Amino acid sequence: MKIKTPGLTILLVVTFTAVYTLASAQPRIEAKAKSIHERIFTVDSHADTPMNLFDPAFDVTKDNSATLKRSKVDFPRMVKGGLDGIFFAVFEGQGARTAEGNAKAKKSALA
Repeated sequence: MKIKTPGLTILLVVTFTAVYTLASAQPRIEAKAKSIHERIFTVDSHADTPMNLFDPAFDVTKDNSATLKRSKVDFPRMVKGGLDGIFFAVFEGQGARTAEGNAKAKKSALA
């Protein structure tokens, strides 16, 4: 029995051509992305690092990637990644949604 596979052959040729084209364009795309990244102001709008500040093993001035697996942000890695600004998130458990409850949450978050 003879199996005809021209559709499969065409699909394979198109797939390999697309993969090769994307792979050869990758260095140009990365260079363009790096150029853009170096010119713009880069901000991380949500970082949970403040919780790490209570850990005696955490030093925000040192790269903590080898010592603390949950640590994603510190000054050396911010510089290495080209991060210009950051907003630190503060977790506060849900309390009463009243003026007094909001004041208590604010006081706790800023303590």
